[in-house]
Amino acid sequence: MGTRSAVLDAIKGSSSKGYQGSFCLKCDYANNYAADVNSQGCSQCPSSMFWLISGKALIMLFSFAYSIYVLNSQKRQNQMIISDENAEAEIRLTLKQALYVDLLVTYFQVMSIVLSFKGILADIISIFGGNTVTSSGIWYPDICLLPLSEYSKNDSEKCPRCVILIKVLVTPVIEWVLICLIYLIFFYRFKITWKRLRRFLQFWVTYFMLSYPAVCDTLLKFLFCSDFGIEDGDSYVLHDPNTSCDSPEYLKYRNYIAIPALVLWGLVFPVIFLFSITYWVKRSPQNVREIFGQLMNPYKENSYYWSAAVMMLKFGLLLCNNLADSDSKTRPLSMIIIIYLYKWLESYCNPYADQSVVKGVRLSLYAYLTTIFFRHYMQDSHLAIQILSKTFIVVMNVAGIGYILSFLITEAYVKVLEFNKKYVLKMFPGIEKPVRVGEKILFGDIPNFMQASTDEISHPRSYTNCISRSESREIELNEGIRRVETAL
Repeated sequence: MGTRSAVLDAIKGSSSKGYQGSFCLKCDYANNYAADVNSQGCSQCPSSMFWLISGKALIMLFSFAYSIYVLNSQKRQNQMIISDENAEAEIRLTLKQALYVDLLVTYFQVMSIVLSFKGILADIISIFGGNTVTSSGIWYPDICLLPLSEYSKNDSEKCPRCVILIKVLVTPVIEWVLICLIYLIFFYRFKITWKRLRRFLQFWVTYFMLSYPAVCDTLLKFLFCSDFGIEDGDSYVLHDPNTSCDSPEYLKYRNYIAIPALVLWGLVFPVIFLFSITYWVKRSPQNVREIFGQLMNPYKENSYYWSAAVMMLKFGLLLCNNLADSDSKTRPLSMIIIIYLYKWLESYCNPYADQSVVKGVRLSLYAYLTTIFFRHYMQDSHLAIQILSKTFIVVMNVAGIGYILSFLITEAYVKVLEFNKKYVLKMFPGIEKPVRVGEKILFGDIPNFMQASTDEISHPRSYTNCISRSESREIELNEGIRRVETAL
């Protein structure tokens, strides 16, 4: 139940369940109702903290494991480029796989922004985009972790959203410190070198890119205030009317934490990354790639600046999403303009080194545009228009994400076959069926049966070969002659 229905109930003289206040804009903390964003509806927090903490821990564990996968993938990608011992085809394959993983993460991150509806689907997309700081709507809002009964008293002087702000800012730092400690203790055995320090910095770049949309979104939501059209009314946080923008605690957090953090995440860190790449790429290319490989490998040699353009795309979409969240026309129109401008610049600059990645990027952009336009177009329309709009959205998103996943699934299938050949068939040679006449080779090759004996082949039944019909007749004839000679 959203804010609009709550306001209508307040005008009629009653408040919707879970809301309170003059216009039913606040969640009823006294009865244990809360929300990450009030406009999406206030839900009741669980009575037992066990389930709340367990849900948070599961989400954090999944996100942490996903982050480790991205880190290891980036590590292999950088090593393949830096090392000269690998074949060119192997380098291209490893690079392309890592680039498609990065492209998939970017797809989920942008899609979690442009979706006009929220809920479980949006949270799942956000988690797959690497969101390790605010992905909690599947279980319960983060604010349920606070003692809501205490915040329900004199709520105009307290700032519950301030505590959540600190949690969002601290989470990526804690995860970065934790992964560094794991490597320092279990892998590096407390031995520090310059190369390992660069690895720690590369960890921070990866965590920054994964957490960038979620942190900036939380900071923007914290800074926007509104009086909700109430004449001479107090000012509250637009997305959380339970937090007063006039309280001393809020003003302190806004001036000394939220604004500096937004400048740091939205401007300072991207500028530092871009300056470091452009300054050190000619002086120490190997070292700078070990740290910023994720921002360099997808692009041409003179187009490393495009990583900053991708971050600005996400920040611009977040700005439109928060500034015009309640405006059903301005929000989609501004997002469409930003994505079209990005698409035009991408076509003009052509920064990507691999043309197959370019195709994936453009299909993703078409999916974003289709989702934004038809989600707006289908509002307040009859059933046929809604079905048609949803069909267009599904088709374009299947095309966009399907192109990205097709390569990753194919590579995963090849690795499964290689694992089957390397381990399973050698450990259990009897599980493979004998070779039949005319059967094609699945993988691998063996010498001709007439030239190699079973002593030369460790597990004859674990290999497959294609035996033509003429060869099979010759084998049968020779065996028949040997049987006659033996009988004589």
